[in-house]
Amino acid sequence: MWFSPGLFSCTSGDTVSGRKGGGRVSTGEVGVKRVAAFVGVWLFTALAAAAAAEAATPPTLGGESFHDGAPTITSLSCQPPALSGTFAAHGSATGPYPGTFQETGSVVGSPGPETLTASFTIDSSVGRVTGTVSSNVLGVACALDGTFFSFNTEAFLDSDKFLASDTYDATIFTTSRDDRLRDALGDRRASAEEHHRRHRRHHAGRAFADNGLFGVQFQQGTTPIPGFDEGFVSALASPQQLRSGRPHDASVHFRSR
Repeated sequence: MWFSPGLFSCTSGDTVSGRKGGGRVSTGEVGVKRVAAFVGVWLFTALAAAAAAEAATPPTLGGESFHDGAPTITSLSCQPPALSGTFAAHGSATGPYPGTFQETGSVVGSPGPETLTASFTIDSSVGRVTGTVSSNVLGVACALDGTFFSFNTEAFLDSDKFLASDTYDATIFTTSRDDRLRDALGDRRASAEEHHRRHRRHHAGRAFADNGLFGVQFQQGTTPIPGFDEGFVSALASPQQLRSGRPHDASVHFRSR
């Protein structure tokens, strides 16, 4: 902890009047009391802020957006009507959970509709989010030589058409009060190992469930505009707190039409 010397400095031997009975109180003693009072108020404020942050329900993923200008095709087999491909994307996350995201997934098709399954994580100061997305109504294009791969849900052709077949489920982990207090007190000495350990210790904070609809567009390869974009619309007014691995209240899920 660092204090400005100018706030609490005193000259050795300085005294001030005020002690009952005509005695004198040293300036140093007054300074120590002032420091103690200042620290007490500051610590109380930090504790109150940490408690308030822990008590608040985090937002849903409604309005969250992902963007990666250069996603990766990790594998691709394009032999229509058979199709299989995997991808990876990481980049910026904006919306209620600003920060960074990572997503990996696969698109599989045989005679019939192509399906998408993927998992994602968001690292944000608001909380850490893990989730999955799935769709069985995709538009897909690929090159036979594997140099181009593209897919999208209906929502990215028409923003009003988030389909009930394009769903996400997410778990939101809030930071524990101890970690929030440590951050509030300015402890930046944690090593990279400690940072990852805190992220893995989800149970130290609170967990919430969220679900809804999503839309995605992926293009990579011989295309003038490569990129990965994804957006979310929640089915919930607020996430439901999890207790013993189950939502505390019944979640609302979209059902297929």
